[in-house]
Amino acid sequence: MNRGMLHVCVVIIVSTVVCSTGLSQESPVQLVVRADQPGAAISPTMWGIFFEDINFGADGGLYAELVKNRSFEFPDALMRSLDEIAGVCEGTPYNPIIRKYGPTVESEGSLFRLEIALDHFYYQNLLAAIEGLDPEDRAIALRLVGVRIDLQNVDWIIRLRSFYDLPLETVLAAIVPGGFHLSEATIRELYGAQNVTAVLQDFVRTKYPGLAALLSTQVADSVSRLLLIRRIMEEILRQEVQRILAGYPFTVGILLAYFLLKRNELEKIRIILNAQQQGLQAQRIESMI
Repeated sequence: MNRGMLHVCVVIIVSTVVCSTGLSQESPVQLVVRADQPGAAISPTMWGIFFEDINFGADGGLYAELVKNRSFEFPDALMRSLDEIAGVCEGTPYNPIIRKYGPTVESEGSLFRLEIALDHFYYQNLLAAIEGLDPEDRAIALRLVGVRIDLQNVDWIIRLRSFYDLPLETVLAAIVPGGFHLSEATIRELYGAQNVTAVLQDFVRTKYPGLAALLSTQVADSVSRLLLIRRIMEEILRQEVQRILAGYPFTVGILLAYFLLKRNELEKIRIILNAQQQGLQAQRIESMI
């Protein structure tokens, strides 16, 4: 009897004993286990996902209570300094990152360099883990994560351009390597291009013809150009996720697709909160999400 069949038998026996405790002693129960007749074999390489819809968690929305309270109010800071945060993270890989960039954050009055360092650390470890997958799953994961990195890089460019007006070379230092479509050369061109469509039209028309209509959108300034790029990259990510969810279900892509959808949703909330802190008008915030 293999270990899996033994486990099933033990569960059956224990469940039967528990359920029969209320029966009279004059009503014995006989259990027959045919260990020599196992069911269908299950491949050890099969991938899948168990998703339990609790409290309408699959609706696609995020309840305000899951953040802190319904009005998103934080009267008192949970942590009063970066040293305190670093102390809480003692023994984790985040501690040296926080301590390294803590003085820079305090001198510049901005968290963006720390955020960039944490993003680089996250994606570096994610891409390293993907390398350990089998070839088919690795190709799927690199494609999905690569598109997500493209979107992350566009978000950083928009923030650094809109809120800090940093030069191109500083922005390029924030770029996360591993993007699927947007190379450093493409980002350089996009950052200063007056005509976004001229830069994007080749790969969009070839690989995502359904998005060709977005290329005709007229934009007036550099920030609007970057917002258009972000919108295009969001649509590309959505199409990639839909392609995975509609395909073969037993790949690592199914797991990544759900994680990417949820991460994208949380990212929009972070953009809203950051924009509100910067005092941007509601119309401007809507254009960013």
